[in-house]
Amino acid sequence: MEQAVIYSPVGPLTLFAEDDFLTALVYGDYGGYDDIPLFREARRQLDEYFDGQRQAFHLPLRPEQKFPSLAAMQAEIRRNAQQAEAYFAAQEKK
Repeated sequence: MEQAVIYSPVGPLTLFAEDDFLTALVYGDYGGYDDIPLFREARRQLDEYFDGQRQAFHLPLRPEQKFPSLAAMQAEIRRNAQQAEAYFAAQEKK
């Protein structure tokens, strides 16, 4: 299983992959820095998402049962992005 950490506006995200499928995306830095095309594409799409240029992801998925559903992960990313935006907006007003 490959894994890599991506640093995002909501903190570090660790991606997991197996057999050219993304199997999990979890919050936190769980190590691993495999450089595979799937992770580069996931990073590109996540960057676009956080830049407000993307609303849906197009990646080969095979989620593991022990991790939350993709919809739950996307909802959590949106919630954390909104919190980060509110925080930075408040900091700019100071």
